[in-house]
Amino acid sequence: MPSTARGARVWCNAGRADEAIDNSKGGNGDQHILLVRRHKAFLWENDGSVKQEHVCKPAYVVDNQTVAATDGSAPAQGGGQPTAASRSAAGTIIMLDAAGVWVE
Repeated sequence: MPSTARGARVWCNAGRADEAIDNSKGGNGDQHILLVRRHKAFLWENDGSVKQEHVCKPAYVVDNQTVAATDGSAPAQGGGQPTAASRSAAGTIIMLDAAGVWVE
């Protein structure tokens, strides 16, 4: 599954498809394909920070049903101390849809 970040093309393995679909003339999301996965994915609520560009990147636990795109850390500002990470990794984001964030 391709993901574009700052002009660089990044690939991650979302699963194996047993069929082919040509979406060369369509827009993003116009075609869908069933994937066979090795591991189980879990559906989480999105805290609002997870976007399409976060697919294939880590998701971080906000609470028992919600994930975020960041670990909660922040760089030092104004000569102060940096904020340490406050969220644990939940896994890898494999898909976003209307239901939420799918994390493996």
